[in-house]
Amino acid sequence: MTDPLTVSTVTRRIGTVIAVAGRLDAGTSAHLARTLGDLLRCRPCLAVTVDLSRLDFIGGTGIGVLALYRAAATRLGVVLRIVDPPPHIRIIIEASGCELLTAAGNRAAGGVGSWPMRCRNRRLVVSADTTLSRQRAVRRCWRPQP
Repeated sequence: MTDPLTVSTVTRRIGTVIAVAGRLDAGTSAHLARTLGDLLRCRPCLAVTVDLSRLDFIGGTGIGVLALYRAAATRLGVVLRIVDPPPHIRIIIEASGCELLTAAGNRAAGGVGSWPMRCRNRRLVVSADTTLSRQRAVRRCWRPQP
């Protein structure tokens, strides 16, 4: 049995914080996409923080949603931060071709460090097997552009 995805939104003075918990995969990523889409369309703000600290699993579709809405937020002039991913989630995101880079001096709501998401590759291919070592996962998942 899989954990359902829980998405909670809190609007604060410095922006909106979206806390994601459970599994973010092909079956549940539409829920996060709707939340992010509604937020960017209906309630424009200067900063959106996506807190992944309680995320158990992320699949390629979930990574694609984060990358897609980060690009949409950037076009609208909104800063979208990916905050506090657990180590196993960070490895999967990096293996997919997206880097989570520590932003010096950048702090999100609640005082935790934040990492802006930047993709090296528009085509996201990721293995769902989180037991792979990082090096093997990168070899298996990373596809350089021709």
